[in-house]
Amino acid sequence: AANGKAAILSNATFDLEERLLGHKFGIIDRFDLVVNSARLGIVKPDPAIYHHTLDLLEVAPHEAIFVDDIPVNVEAADALGIHAILFRNEAQAIADIRNIQARANGA
Repeated sequence: AANGKAAILSNATFDLEERLLGHKFGIIDRFDLVVNSARLGIVKPDPAIYHHTLDLLEVAPHEAIFVDDIPVNVEAADALGIHAILFRNEAQAIADIRNIQARANGA
């Protein structure tokens, strides 16, 4: 991620994790961290999984941006003070991320 760290926070099963995130597609290599609920026994929208991810990234909630396509997960992140974006399409998500970054940089 430009000027920051990038993580995947997923409620995937072990099988789905291997198929979607495996090195076969090179997706994992683009992220600093992958947190999978199947490995932790905690699932979104439980606040504990967000806190765990923030701790591993060593960032405060207000320093993080969370994008998800499930409203309850976005609401949970927002309630913790994380900049939360409901994913509708790629262009919208990118625009929302850039707006958050611009506000953080005083633009």
